[in-house]
Amino acid sequence: MARPRTDAKILELRGAFDRNPQRRRHEPPRGAPLDPEPDPSWRAPLKRAWRELVATAPEGLYEQSDRGALRILAQLYVLMDEAKPGSPTWIRLTNAALKYHNHLGLTPKARERLLP
Repeated sequence: MARPRTDAKILELRGAFDRNPQRRRHEPPRGAPLDPEPDPSWRAPLKRAWRELVATAPEGLYEQSDRGALRILAQLYVLMDEAKPGSPTWIRLTNAALKYHNHLGLTPKARERLLP
């Protein structure tokens, strides 16, 4: 299977177009930037978890389309805080949160895939 194309922004940051400017391609614009404010209808613990999550996120990485996945991760944080550490429920929530961390680039290894 072929390797997926590297984003033009990443190639530009690497300096790939300095040597070969004819290779520059124009990609469609990305989505709207993520609104860092939580929804006013959310409960206070979820708002707190949301703000913590957005504050630790790399600048410019997330778009508005990522809001749903980030909300689920914030909700997992709240549920983990409410569960007893070491219980089967807490372990399942922690495993689910770790999967979201990897998916959203919140671990060092996952960030390598997303950032240049």
